Amino acid sequence: MAGGSSKYTNIELTNIWKTLKSKIGRVQEEASHKLFEYLQKHPEETDEIFKEFHTGLQSPNKQDKLGIFLALNKILDISHET
Repeated sequence: MAGGSSKYTNIELTNIWKTLKSKIGRVQEEASHKLFEYLQKHPEETDEIFKEFHTGLQSPNKQDKLGIFLALNKILDISHET
């Protein structure tokens, strides 16, 4: 996430990455759900998205890391339910 969102030409995905960085937990939660839905529609982008997760987890910014953890948690929770 740290500067990585500019590599995406897809505006939907770029906006999701930006909102995952929000300081508002509810906004991050909504972005996490949107990212899960995005992955459902575009499974071919899974590898790139998980590379972006890896990059975000290396960020010194705690909000970036929190957004990544929330997104991973949401993806794992929802995929476990299905």
